[in-house]
Amino acid sequence: MHASPEPTGMKTVIGSRQAGFLFFLGIILVVPGGDGAHALEKGARAPGFCLSVLDEAETASSRYCLDERVGETAVKPAAAVVVSFFAMWCGVCKQQLPALQTLRQRYAERGLEIVVIGVDKVPREEVRTYLRGAGITLPVVKDVFSVLMQRYEVSELPVAFLLDRRGVLVERFLGFDHAIEQRMVTTLERVLPLPGGTDRRKEGKP
Repeated sequence: MHASPEPTGMKTVIGSRQAGFLFFLGIILVVPGGDGAHALEKGARAPGFCLSVLDEAETASSRYCLDERVGETAVKPAAAVVVSFFAMWCGVCKQQLPALQTLRQRYAERGLEIVVIGVDKVPREEVRTYLRGAGITLPVVKDVFSVLMQRYEVSELPVAFLLDRRGVLVERFLGFDHAIEQRMVTTLERVLPLPGGTDRRKEGKP
């Protein structure tokens, strides 16, 4: 299996002293065409989407529709949704996937959902084969024409957006390492209902 080539002009978005070392680690990769100057802001309503999933057998659903999970029109409401952008050429994205899988398993009973947006041009079957080999059962959809990348103002990978039950952006996680993973856990503990389904508002908690 051949991975897609890395886009030309890719660079890191860090200080010059650390650039060589972190570029080797691949902590943050810049997607060509983005300048990193803008990003979806906290408190904003996240753009909705409804796309077919790559592996219906794994997800038990043929489509993932964000507006069915969050917001006033939700018919299958989630307590929170993580929208993560992924590319096959992004090594750190591949490191992040198992961590997202673990978070979904850990917090599923408290209402967490995670959806992965594939943004490269790798054939669907190739991505599906990779996901199955890596044991990833998260719903993965393809942003074939980079529409969601533009709507979410994505210029760097990996990046994940945590949305609350209203579909409002709570936190944006750029890059991935142990510290970012721990920040995800801390934020989820704050946003999700308490174990047993207790609403934090009823407990007088933010």
